Amino acid sequence: MKKNILIILLLLSATCFSQVNIVPVPVEIKKASGGFILNNKTCILSSTKSQEKSANMLNFYLKELFGFTLPVKQKTDLAENIIIFSSKHGESNSPNEGYNLRILKNKIEIGAKTSAGTFYGIQTLLQLLPIQKEKSNLKNYSLSIPQLSINDYPRFPYRGMHLDVGRHFFPVSFIKKYIDYLAAYKY
Repeated sequence: MKKNILIILLLLSATCFSQVNIVPVPVEIKKASGGFILNNKTCILSSTKSQEKSANMLNFYLKELFGFTLPVKQKTDLAENIIIFSSKHGESNSPNEGYNLRILKNKIEIGAKTSAGTFYGIQTLLQLLPIQKEKSNLKNYSLSIPQLSINDYPRFPYRGMHLDVGRHFFPVSFIKKYIDYLAAYKY
């Protein structure tokens, strides 16, 4: 009896730890087996100015968190290891700040109607990256991202946090870090 309970507890804990943790929980998430390998052969495809800004923002976060950047290209012949930003102007029923994130074996697609949606898609992608204690070597890096499909949008029109600097004085560095956390968790 004790062995059965122990096995059940171990299986439950294994399933809890294998879940994808994204804050806030997306509206819809579909998992698949396998993963996308982000390495030195990966590039970002951007064909418009707004997509180039999104690519630069993603590179900024990758540089800060992991110590490397990805090349940004207008056109590419590669069919593998590519990150694509797309705009969904035709989908009128999609919320303005909504996004679709598809991670396949050979590419990542972030689709959104607005730049805010693209920003939230990038924040979700960054949450899916593994946590590393030290920055990677610029030539030899490899990050594994699980294959999945996410459709997400804010469920409330107004989201925010309160920071009372009138009674509690905080340094500017703390306030900037606080704003970064708000952005990371899509407030």
